[in-house]
Amino acid sequence: MKPANEKLDRRKESSQIDHVQKKQEKNVNQTNDKQQSTQLQKVVYLTFDDGPSELTNQFLDVFKTEKIHATFFMTGKNMNEYQEEVKRAVNEGNYIGAHSMTHNYHRLYKQGQFVQEMKQTLSIINILTSENTSLVRAPYGSRPGLSLKLRNDSVNAGLKIWDWTVDTNDWKNTANPSKIVNEVKRQTTKNREVILLHEKQVTLDALPEIISYLRAKGYAFKVYNPNEHFALNFWNDRRL
Repeated sequence: MKPANEKLDRRKESSQIDHVQKKQEKNVNQTNDKQQSTQLQKVVYLTFDDGPSELTNQFLDVFKTEKIHATFFMTGKNMNEYQEEVKRAVNEGNYIGAHSMTHNYHRLYKQGQFVQEMKQTLSIINILTSENTSLVRAPYGSRPGLSLKLRNDSVNAGLKIWDWTVDTNDWKNTANPSKIVNEVKRQTTKNREVILLHEKQVTLDALPEIISYLRAKGYAFKVYNPNEHFALNFWNDRRL
């Protein structure tokens, strides 16, 4: 028969072990909950093509008022014309990627000038903003124009190519603010969305309602971060 004090010590030790185990389980559960919460967080990237333009400052004013940031895909030709708008966009926390020099389908894809034009456009971004970026968006989307050879060339050049998950169709001649907003409402269904928009007056008119809708749906607005890059191209090429 064991002494009473030994039994007491063992019960005390067992209680302490049980307490530690429960504490560890609680910590694991909290970590899992935190990871799940992070995974389920709804985020949206507003992206704007074809700028800069005479409307860029007005878009930036909206972002400033709404306290959000956006990702721009700008053409080299337009950046040379609207240099101050480019600088302001970056200074206010927005991100700029390349959208080619010419936006010419035949030249970019048929003549194979895609990488050359993107590198030239990225160089202009660097000259104007001192920012080094490798993010580009293929005019008209990466598919079907971006052949395997051009994709391989893009990988070798270190380019990262982003398409989109939501096309607002604001580029169509028939677009109006309510149609654009309805496209956002119809297509925005996932926890992470990248929305295609353009620097057009009709888009500017729709923007406040788009932002309001996305906020009401619980989306957090994010800007592209190269340290958090994820593949998003119509070829599902994980290298880009």
